[in-house]
Amino acid sequence: MAEPEFDALIAGGGPVGSAMALALAGGGRRIAVVEPSTATAGGDARAIALSAGSVRLLEALGVWSALAGWATPIRRVEVSQRGHPGRARIDARDEAVTALGWVVPLARLGAVLAQAARAAPGVDWLAPARVHTAEPSATRLRLGLTGEAAPGAVSARLGVAADGTGSPLRQALGVGTRVHDYGQSALLVGVACGGDPHTAHERFTADGPVALLPGGGERRTLVWTMDRERVDAFASLGGDALAEAALARLGRSFAPLRTTAEPVSYPLRLTVAERTTLSRAVLVGNAARTLHPVAAQGFNLALRDVCALADQLHGEAERWLAPGR
Repeated sequence: MAEPEFDALIAGGGPVGSAMALALAGGGRRIAVVEPSTATAGGDARAIALSAGSVRLLEALGVWSALAGWATPIRRVEVSQRGHPGRARIDARDEAVTALGWVVPLARLGAVLAQAARAAPGVDWLAPARVHTAEPSATRLRLGLTGEAAPGAVSARLGVAADGTGSPLRQALGVGTRVHDYGQSALLVGVACGGDPHTAHERFTADGPVALLPGGGERRTLVWTMDRERVDAFASLGGDALAEAALARLGRSFAPLRTTAEPVSYPLRLTVAERTTLSRAVLVGNAARTLHPVAAQGFNLALRDVCALADQLHGEAERWLAPGR
């Protein structure tokens, strides 16, 4: 049997890989998405803060209409420090915009993008499958795939690593990383509390910064960054005790506050690939760089990667992705 050939193979079917597939689909191009899991991110409690620029990019990809009903606009941002008077405020009205950003559930974002990518013309969704080996040449990238949906070896004119911080494709290409361990973890938990439902808060405390992202009505996502050795102790406090600890850092203006989900934690490390381009391969999103979440720019920058790469490839279609070349 002939080895399958693709114009582009995207490793990773998460939000970044799915967006990449949508950005490249059409024009007779054949795109493969290699995704290790057949499950959706339905149990992921994280929320994503989208910039206005990201919303415009999602509109261009044709998916924002399916996300808008799940998106909570951020109309105000307040930054404060515990134990210090005053606070900094940024208001959408002062900037003459409808919203400073929007918060969407990560699970919903991933599901909408994956559904659209699967339905896009010329996209082959290979799951479960993962990249095992990669052999770049001047004209092709030959990849060995494993998994139930893997056709074995395939080749592509371009490989895109959108498979996250641990990127198997990046490793197969032999690209190293520089890692800075912050010694911190992010504790995430869904909460319900008082206060304005369209204000995002960032409060700096001795235990680490605490962010409160609006989620519609009284729902919020609390993101508490703290030293790693302390995160398990806080996560095990139980709903009422954890809520009280959060209130003690945020202030009583958010009372009453209660948890609405079990807390989860993630270690925080800065990971930067030693290079992001090489012969017939490009790294995007967390495969290229994984940032500290305090600035909430990870996915926003990844979308810019996606659209910048797509613009380059569409502008040089004869060289890179022209069918039959």
